[in-house]
Amino acid sequence: MRQIWLSVASLQVDPDNRLVASVLEAEWNTKLRALEEARVIEERANQNDQHRVSAQEHGEIEATPERFRQFWNDLHTLARERKRAARLVIEDVTVHQAEQIVAHVRFKGGATQTITVPLPPPFAQSRFTSPETLAAIDRLLDTSTDAQVAERLNHQGYRTFEGLLFQSLHVSQLRRDHGLTDRYTRLRARGMLTAEETAHAHGVSAQTIWHW
Repeated sequence: MRQIWLSVASLQVDPDNRLVASVLEAEWNTKLRALEEARVIEERANQNDQHRVSAQEHGEIEATPERFRQFWNDLHTLARERKRAARLVIEDVTVHQAEQIVAHVRFKGGATQTITVPLPPPFAQSRFTSPETLAAIDRLLDTSTDAQVAERLNHQGYRTFEGLLFQSLHVSQLRRDHGLTDRYTRLRARGMLTAEETAHAHGVSAQTIWHW
């Protein structure tokens, strides 16, 4: 319609200006054709960019959050690996502190989430291990060594006052500081003997006791 209108308009112009009108009409039609070609190219590019997600790919995408959670909570995952993973999925974090801490998290894909957590206790108070943790240690020492207690605490979700995973050194230190009886003393109190003591009582070698 624009081409027809321009052609009619060129017939109505002054004869002296008809050549100018024809040139303008030609330029206008050329630009319209270029615009149409650009539109066609863009549509083809959009179609090429589209990718139908297969059922397998869809399942793998849905399983990604669970795999990430398993990786994050794995006791063998190092702190530096968690930091590297966080940088891969988080764009930035804005933190505001008032009566509580409010963190606005922006992810790489553009999604956002707001997290609210209470203020941490004063530093002096934060260095005290909670009574619940001490009770769990005392209970586990009935059947476990310091290293085994640390492993079981970690599996049950307990952490040190610094938020770290428990090591046997943490358990032994807390046990001494709070007067908790160690595993060896608890076994002795129940009448248990060492291999050497048992061997002496039966008149055999310790190796025989281990064999028995």
